Amino acid sequence: MILPFFRRFQWFTPLWYTGLAGILWLASFLLPQPIATGPVADYGPFYAALLPLMSGAPALAFAGSFLLLLLQVFLINHITTSGELTDRFSALPGLLYLVLMSSTPALCSPHPVLFANLFLLIGLGKIFSNYDERQALPEGFNVAALISLAGLFYYPALFLFLALLMALFVYYLLSLRVFVAAFLGLLLPFGFLATYYFLRGSLPARVDGFLAWVHSGLWSGWETGIFDKVYAAVLIVLSLISLLRLFWVYMPGKPIRIRKRIRALLWLFVVSALSWLVLSGTSAIHHGLIMIPLGICLSVFFDDMKNRKLAGLVFSVLLLMVLGMHARAYFMF
Repeated sequence: MILPFFRRFQWFTPLWYTGLAGILWLASFLLPQPIATGPVADYGPFYAALLPLMSGAPALAFAGSFLLLLLQVFLINHITTSGELTDRFSALPGLLYLVLMSSTPALCSPHPVLFANLFLLIGLGKIFSNYDERQALPEGFNVAALISLAGLFYYPALFLFLALLMALFVYYLLSLRVFVAAFLGLLLPFGFLATYYFLRGSLPARVDGFLAWVHSGLWSGWETGIFDKVYAAVLIVLSLISLLRLFWVYMPGKPIRIRKRIRALLWLFVVSALSWLVLSGTSAIHHGLIMIPLGICLSVFFDDMKNRKLAGLVFSVLLLMVLGMHARAYFMF
C-alpha cells in the first residue's frame, strides 16, 4: 500500500508524485489518445486556438499536459493544507487529485478541462484564503475573472460561477455591490475577446458558436460498458461516504473559518456535479471538473480515518479500479 508514503510531505514526495503519474500516463505516452476529444462546439476559444499547435506536435502536447497536471497536484496540495482542511504536512490532497485526474485514458491526454482546472484551483485558493468583508469586492471580481478564463478553455466551467455565488453566501458577503463586481469579473475576459473578434470581423460567427453550445440540450447519455459502470458506482459510493463524513463528523468540531471553507467546497462539488446534466458530448472529460472538490474531500476522508488499514484498503480498491480502467481501454477486456 502506497498511502502511508503520502501522509507526510517530505523531500522525496515530488518523486513519488512523478513516478505514480508516469505509471498512470505510461500507456497514454505509448498509445496516445486523440488530442481532440468531443465536438469543437464544446471547447472554449482558447483551447480551440491551441488545438492546431498541439496536433502539430503531439509529443510535446502530451508532455506539457503531464507537467501541467503535476503543477496542479502541488497547487491543490498547498491549497488544502494551507487551508487547514488536512494536516499541514499531508501529501494526500495531491495524491487523490493525481489519481482521479488520471483515472481514464481520456483524462491522460491534452484536454480543455486540464487547462480550465488551473484557473479554478487558483480561484479556490483565493476563496479559502482571502475572503473577509474588506476583500469581498476585489476578490469576488478576481475569482469570477478566473472562472471566466477557465470557461474560455472549457465552456461548462462557467457553471461554477454559481459555486462562487454560493461561497459568497456562505461567507455572508453576498451584497448587490459584490454581486455586480463578480458579474463584471465574469464578463471582462469575454469582453476583451469579443472586442478582438469584432476587430477581426468574426464576432457573429463566434457568437453563433457559443449559442450552439448553449442550446446543445441536456446530456443525452454516455455509452459505457459494465466495467465503466462499476467504476462509476465505486466513485459515487466513495463520494457520498466522504461527503457525509466531512459534513456530519469532521466539520462540526472545527473553527468557523474551516467550516466556511468546507461549505464552500461542498457547493463547488454540488455545482460541478449538477453541471453534468447540461452536457451532450463531453462526458468523457467533463468529470475532470468534479475532481477538484472530490479530490479534496477524499483526502480529508483518508487523512481523518483512524483505521489506517481500512484507509489503505479503500484507497487500494480505488487505485486498482483506475488501473483497470486503463487496462480495459488499451487491452480490451
